[in-house]
Amino acid sequence: MQGVQEQIAMQGWEFTSNIQAAHHCRILVGWNANKVKLQCIHAESQWLTCEAVSLHTKEAITVTFVYGLNSPAERSHLWNYIRNFKPASTNTLWVVLGDFNAALRPSDRQGGDTRWLKHHEEFRESINNAGIFQPPYTGVHLTWDNEASPAWEPDGAPVSKSSPAWELIRNHFPAKDTHLLIWQKEHIPRHAFILWMAAQGRLRTRDRLSTTTAIPSLLCVLCNQETESHDHLYFRCHYTRAVWKTVNGHAGLTWPSMPWNQLIDWAVIAHNHRRNVNSMIARLILAASVYNVWQERNRRIFSHHFQGRDYLASEIIQGPSASGYQPKSDFVKAERGIGYLRGS
Repeated sequence: MQGVQEQIAMQGWEFTSNIQAAHHCRILVGWNANKVKLQCIHAESQWLTCEAVSLHTKEAITVTFVYGLNSPAERSHLWNYIRNFKPASTNTLWVVLGDFNAALRPSDRQGGDTRWLKHHEEFRESINNAGIFQPPYTGVHLTWDNEASPAWEPDGAPVSKSSPAWELIRNHFPAKDTHLLIWQKEHIPRHAFILWMAAQGRLRTRDRLSTTTAIPSLLCVLCNQETESHDHLYFRCHYTRAVWKTVNGHAGLTWPSMPWNQLIDWAVIAHNHRRNVNSMIARLILAASVYNVWQERNRRIFSHHFQGRDYLASEIIQGPSASGYQPKSDFVKAERGIGYLRGS
């Protein structure tokens, strides 16, 4: 779960789930901890009930996130919970939302079995007994199908597939071509993964951790001078800048001095040529440097083990041969490591 949260987290966000109440996580809830304080009240395999308080207005709201199980018998436990649950205060708004795996009324479905059986009424009865109601809404009515009927389309054509609905309502951002820089056949998987995380700004640097957790210091453990961030680690810290300069000097490469995000954008354009030798060397060096800097940072924090910058640079220069990794690419197999590429 920690890995999933790290990959999807935005800065300042926290998470909770029902993983303790189910065999596996069925509901994962995230919130902006800079705006909302959220506390889990009750969790089961089909629901997660939380109290959320606005840090700005101090207003509270109770939210039950639902993911109903497949069979009517299993869902009866959910309907009983909705009937019997009461927010701590009668003045607190209670919102119930999610995937109930059931239709509230016959008009909420189209196609398939046309029968409306007794168990279909349990959803509506539980809602009525709890005194909650479906608020008015506009937009997509049917949002899912079993691939047996035509897909819903934004222009108003027939029924109910989730993907076009999602494409219509989601936020769209300009596509980045970082995959051209990271996911090449000569890549070392662990290097490529950390580079991908860093390129997305998703490594758990101290500036990001401080938004969700109390930490003793924001200072970079490599230089003890400035706040640790992606932009600082790569490569504005005097320790990592010296390592970066040594490695690139050994390979005969020159990189511009610019903020981390801009450096990635520049590298995507300058070094995305798959079979160009210089581009291949640059990609390997970038990934190895990002990975080894992150490893050195973690060693200092968790193992209290410190390596000098010259030693770290030599580890990067030796490349995959230092750990016995066998690259798949024929180009890299010829001689292991980065140093050989410049005849050293």
